[in-house]
Amino acid sequence: MEKHARLGASNASRWMQCPGSVRMTDGLPRKTTSYAAEGIAAHALAEKCLCSLPPENAPPLYLGETIDGVVVTEDMCESVQKYLSFLSDHCPGGIHVETFVSLEKLSPPEPMFGTADAVFYCDGTLTVVDYKHGAGVAVDATDNPQL
Repeated sequence: MEKHARLGASNASRWMQCPGSVRMTDGLPRKTTSYAAEGIAAHALAEKCLCSLPPENAPPLYLGETIDGVVVTEDMCESVQKYLSFLSDHCPGGIHVETFVSLEKLSPPEPMFGTADAVFYCDGTLTVVDYKHGAGVAVDATDNPQL
């Protein structure tokens, strides 16, 4: 079972608007959807591709395979391909994939941590990339509470 921070970035819009929701959701089972399962599989595909050489040409190699109970589709390959192309275009060097990050040094009110999909340092800038996959809820990077 994965460990999740009570003050996790993916739930920031909820707990920033309603701090009491942190306590009120303690002990509740984590619900999932088919969209979430597809997103988890797409992240796993992206990680597999980033660990292969050359990563930007790898998604079609997994077409039709099952990852975490989800079949890799052409749409998933295309989406992951865009993510890999973005990384390739913006970082010619090394990328840290699925990296544990913690805000412990900032002394938050309780542990705040998570996993960054991709992290790289290039031209004096540290970039943290959060791959979004799926359908239904659009996510805007501008003024996003996850930041």
